[in-house]
Amino acid sequence: MRSLCSRKSRSMTRWALWGGMVAMASTLSASPPDSHMGQKAIDHVVLVSQFTDTPQNCTNPFVNFELFRLFPSGILTKFQIPTGRALVVTDVEWIALPQPGSHEFNPGDSVTMSIRLENGSQTPNLIPNAFQSRMILITAEHIRALPGSSEQLTTGFVVASGVTICPQGQFFDTSGNGILPLQQVILRGYLIDMPSRNP
Repeated sequence: MRSLCSRKSRSMTRWALWGGMVAMASTLSASPPDSHMGQKAIDHVVLVSQFTDTPQNCTNPFVNFELFRLFPSGILTKFQIPTGRALVVTDVEWIALPQPGSHEFNPGDSVTMSIRLENGSQTPNLIPNAFQSRMILITAEHIRALPGSSEQLTTGFVVASGVTICPQGQFFDTSGNGILPLQQVILRGYLIDMPSRNP
């Protein structure tokens, strides 16, 4: 009698375990990613530049704005990458401004935009670009409407906590090249876990 009860108990335990595994597999297969990029919706980030009287810690003298996070509710808050996390930037939008009295846009000029990642310990002239946009050739239409671009990155780039995102515009004309201010910068991406920053 005791042996029969023991067999029944083991059988019920096996069925309970099997049922739990099936339920778990069903739950996992029925729970698609929160977004089309396979990331949690709460980790998606939209950053919008806002003009400020306090420049960021960038070597570019025209960085006179800060990046604010735009939430789905429409609220903007100052953005800093949380400790232990990193930002993957996947999309970049920008609009360049002419520099009154120094450089106005002329047909035949070219404009581009780059992003550098600065941590305060680098040599200014040796900081590489993490992103370089396509070159925009200035036409008569750009004299009336400012040049810019919207770019979707194939792989994106990663920004660690404590690093400053420093965008800058640049022009090229018959006399050489120089730095331009940017009217607007919008970055899109998502946050990932990164316990420690790389060197």
